[in-house]
Amino acid sequence: MKNFWNNERHTFHRLPENGRFEVKYFLFAAVFIITMFLGIGQVPITLKVMANRELLSFDQLQTMHNLGAFLGKNYLLFLILIPFVLTFFAVLFSIKWIHKTKTLPYFTTRPSFDWNRVFRSFALWFLLAVLTLAYSMYQTDFILWNFNPTTFFGLCAVALAFIPIQIACEEILFRSYLFKSLSFVGNPILQLAICGSLFGLMHMGNPEIDKLGQIAIVYYIWTGIFLGLIAHFDNGLELTLGYHFANNIFAAIFLTTNWQAFQTDALFMDTTPPVLGWEIFLSLFLFQPLFFFYFNKKYKWGVSFKRSK
Repeated sequence: MKNFWNNERHTFHRLPENGRFEVKYFLFAAVFIITMFLGIGQVPITLKVMANRELLSFDQLQTMHNLGAFLGKNYLLFLILIPFVLTFFAVLFSIKWIHKTKTLPYFTTRPSFDWNRVFRSFALWFLLAVLTLAYSMYQTDFILWNFNPTTFFGLCAVALAFIPIQIACEEILFRSYLFKSLSFVGNPILQLAICGSLFGLMHMGNPEIDKLGQIAIVYYIWTGIFLGLIAHFDNGLELTLGYHFANNIFAAIFLTTNWQAFQTDALFMDTTPPVLGWEIFLSLFLFQPLFFFYFNKKYKWGVSFKRSK
């Protein structure tokens, strides 16, 4: 286990050396960040729904599909992403002005942010997603061409402008700020478990959970832990940002369903009845391990699964 964890080389779980990290500052930051996400961030979509409450029934207001059809899917996507944008800047504000420390160490321990890592990670995971889609189309007739030129290019504009900030919000919050803030625990494994669990629980309200069942939470929790491992061993968020962006931009622009969290006019529509399909298990038990092993070797993390003598 010592060879696997190798704490002396991988220090991303630690707080920066300089800054204000007393309990009261974490409490100030937590209140501010939560207020931006659950409070101010929800105002635009709440006002829009309230303005149309007489035209929509209660059941329709609770169904994202119906709400998207009424407001417009691109506009609804924009409203959904606003809280993440505000929260991202709230986290940055908290780091710089509440904790009085630099923001770069929350993105990477390297002297500068490594964009090559982001692009390489994005390309690898996006390629795997495309290959999975191609195979699925070959095996089934449930995946339909869904291109609508009147809405697709607007979708691309919204997705490319705001999804990078949305994934940056989730990464810096769960894989960095919260991860480092739990350094008082003194055990990176426990830190990862807590952050991964909170990341999974954050998705409890997603329509996928209602359709697929509570077992889907396991997928989100494990993915949160997996991304935490990547960030820890690579000493930065670059690889997780690339992975997360590839995953979300693919779900937004290339393949959608009529029941998932992202309601978009993507290029393809998967009409398969909601079920935990083989793609999920392929991702968990093949693609994610391969992703880890490849970058472990590529960037010489020194992670070994051999028993130390």
